[in-house]
Amino acid sequence: MRGMTSVVIACREAEIEDVLALAAFADLAGVEESDGRLRLWLNDEGEAAALAERLRAWHPAIEWAEARNWNEAWQGSWTPAEVGERFYLVPPGGDSAAPPGGRIRLVMHTGTAFGNGDHATTHLCLIAMERYLRPGDTFLDVGCGSGLLGEAAWALGAGRVSGCDLDEAAVRRGSFVGSVDAVRSASCDLVVANIQLGVLLTLMPELSRVLRADGRLILSGVLDEQLAVLRQAVEAAGLIPSASDSLAGWAMLLARR
Repeated sequence: MRGMTSVVIACREAEIEDVLALAAFADLAGVEESDGRLRLWLNDEGEAAALAERLRAWHPAIEWAEARNWNEAWQGSWTPAEVGERFYLVPPGGDSAAPPGGRIRLVMHTGTAFGNGDHATTHLCLIAMERYLRPGDTFLDVGCGSGLLGEAAWALGAGRVSGCDLDEAAVRRGSFVGSVDAVRSASCDLVVANIQLGVLLTLMPELSRVLRADGRLILSGVLDEQLAVLRQAVEAAGLIPSASDSLAGWAMLLARR
């Protein structure tokens, strides 16, 4: 099996989003974070050298290792988890017994699409959805990734569920390749967008446009220290920032009409 190359840097948690943005051009095989060190795995040594040059401000080191099945290693670390008051997340092929306490069973998604179910921002969205999704709501997930949040919306009693994503690998039942600009104005009761801050700021006018008069917007994918900037963007779009929540350094903001 062919070996792999990794670019290793020391960085603060607040810098991780900036690093990943600079690494977006590379064909990453995986990312590991441990003890203040970020390791970016690549299959191609040339790409590793180019990425190291792009990240030179962090004084990167290039290291070689035996090849590994990244998805298998990552997904093998998944364990069942109770999320919020109503959800129970299980790995694929995991515990098939009835969820504890009558919780809603959601299966984490394998594959490359974002939102598999293991990240704190996904958990924050699920917690907010169980609080603010009303039976019969029209629900939209912008940047739907694996489609897990859409499945949760159906389970919570949404009347209509749709999602959109630019990644073709993310498109599942009720979702389409594209973005929120293709959605009809004032057509959604509850919109979720779990995306990095820069994209949220760009999409904010469109996210506001598709909300009905009493609509609610759940925003996540941002770090705690980025919440103030997100609040300002929400207000500039004519919405009212409401509740917020935090988990493992990540934040969620609820906005209303």
